[in-house]
Order: sequence, then C-alpha cells, then structure tokens
Amino acid sequence: MTEGCRQRRLLASGPPAAAIPSASEAARYLRYDAPPVLAGLAHHVANLRCLLREAHATGRLAVLPPLTLHPKHNFNHNRDWRWDDYYDLDASTLIDAAGREHPLPIAKSLPGPPSRPNESAAPFLVRPGKRIPPESGRHRLVVRRIGDSVFRRQVPQEHPPTVRLELRPAVPVARLAARATASMAPLADGEFVGVHVRRGDRLGEYPAACTEPARIEARLASLAVARGTVLFIASDERDPRFFEPLRAHYQLVRYTDFPFLAALVSGEHPDNYLLYRVEQEILARAKLRIETLPNRGPHAHAALVDAAEWRRTSPGLWERGRKSLHRLYARFPFRRDLHK
Repeated sequence: MTEGCRQRRLLASGPPAAAIPSASEAARYLRYDAPPVLAGLAHHVANLRCLLREAHATGRLAVLPPLTLHPKHNFNHNRDWRWDDYYDLDASTLIDAAGREHPLPIAKSLPGPPSRPNESAAPFLVRPGKRIPPESGRHRLVVRRIGDSVFRRQVPQEHPPTVRLELRPAVPVARLAARATASMAPLADGEFVGVHVRRGDRLGEYPAACTEPARIEARLASLAVARGTVLFIASDERDPRFFEPLRAHYQLVRYTDFPFLAALVSGEHPDNYLLYRVEQEILARAKLRIETLPNRGPHAHAALVDAAEWRRTSPGLWERGRKSLHRLYARFPFRRDLHK
C-alpha cells in the first residue's frame, strides 16, 4: 500500500491499535500552533480531546500543549500549571467504537531533528478547517494553525467521533477524593448525592433562581431523594452560608468540612483547580449526580437548569452571529483587514 493510500485510510476510519505510533525516532508528530489559551481546566481538556482525536485519526503522536489556566478561577493567583498535577496521562486511554482501549498517542515534548535524510526538516503547515492531506506523510511534524482558543471549531471532526477520551485522575487527586468519600461513609453507609452548582462567571447565562437552595431542594424532591440523605455540594459559590437552608432537611457536606481540602485553597499559593478536580472525583462516586446545566456530562443523572430554561437564556441570535463571524475570521485570516 502506498503512503498516500495509507494516510487516506487512517483519515477515513482511524488506525487500529497497532497503528498508533510509539515515542521513537521514527514517530510522526502533530502539534497545534495556537495563541496562549487562558481558560479553565474543562476548556483545556476539550482542546486536548480534539488534538488527541486528530492524532489518533492520522496515526501521529500529539505534542502535549502547555496548560495556561486563567487565574480568575484561582482567586487571581497565578502559578506553574502542569497537566500531571490533575491527570495521569500515562494511565489515561482512548476508547474506540468497539470498546477497545488505546494508550494516548501523546508526546510531552517537541520532536528532535529528522533521523533519516529523506525526512523533511520543515513542518507541514495546515490551516484551520482543512484536513491533513495524504502528502503530509513524508513530514515528521505536522503543525495545525489555530486562530483562537476553541480548537474543535477549526478542526475537521469525525462524524461520529471514532474515539472518546477517558482521563484518569492524578494519584494525589484520587487519594484526596477517596479520603473525603471515606469520611462521609459513616453518615449513610457510604451512599451520598452529589450536586455541582456552577455560579460565578456562568451565573449570567441562566436565572439566578436555578441555583438557589430552593431550586436544589425541589430538584431533589422530584428525584425522590429522601430527606436526611448526605448531600455533597461542589460549587464556586464563595458565601459560606449560601447553602445553609439545605441543612434543615439534608446532611450537607462541602469541601470546608474537610481540613485537608480547605488547605488546597488557603495560604499564599492556592490551587482552586486542584480542589475542582478533587470535587469532580467525589461527584463521580455519588449514587446520584446532579449537574447545573443539561447535557453537561455523560455521567450526570439530572440538571438544575432544565433544557427549556437553557434554550430561552442561552446566547441569542446576535451573539451566535458574532461568534460565527469570529470563527470565519479565524479560518480566513487574510480577509480580516477588509472588516476593520
């Protein structure tokens, strides 16, 4: 089979397990050339998922992008952000449509110079929205140009996606979550309900009443959650007494009830992203998980904001048009000067 045919086959259906390259001198690499992405952890994970899917589809190793988290979610404190603090990438996998697991096709550093004379030293550049053509196979490094912080809007995706990303927590994250869960076990035989209440910067996208204690209690009642149940709430709400009305009917638990979790966001070097990751792992162990928004996670059982409310309050026609125009500029940057 020629190199061109092999690349077309990989682009069409994704490689089998044996086709995923290893970090060797002969490996081929895929890197995204993007501006620094100052965003939250979930945004970076969505971008990483996009990069890994394309690396898998093209039989290349993805060059791990830097983690540049926004300090606004960390009490405006910046720090040295590292993927390994939150996820165990070595233990994480890609799962294909048949349920088979593949190690992440990932390289944590840029490739060195070509090891063979017939390998092209110059990277093959790909514009946003274009597929990686078969003739890029002779290049050791393919660089996809990215115009803004949302990668999935600029990369051709499989329909449906051929693989899904299963990220494993870093060892410290898993240990802290297990310790907190074990501390709640004596309260109700180890079973509890977890609620993720997203307020903060997202509060303007839906009515404030959707995340208030009265709405939470009504949602629990609609799901036949008995009073007296242990209720773990993960939230970016900073008022320590905001959820106190729920304590009248439930055994309310927050991160502040565990000194080892409260210590993560105290002192001169807080890491609220680490607390977020630990709380997400705790929610994953709940018998019932309620998210703030509908369709915001494959493991959620219910949401505080129902789909009708979300459609009414989601960005309107003008906002969607503005974002579409921005994506168009990102795809065709040479036309930007015409609209100044």
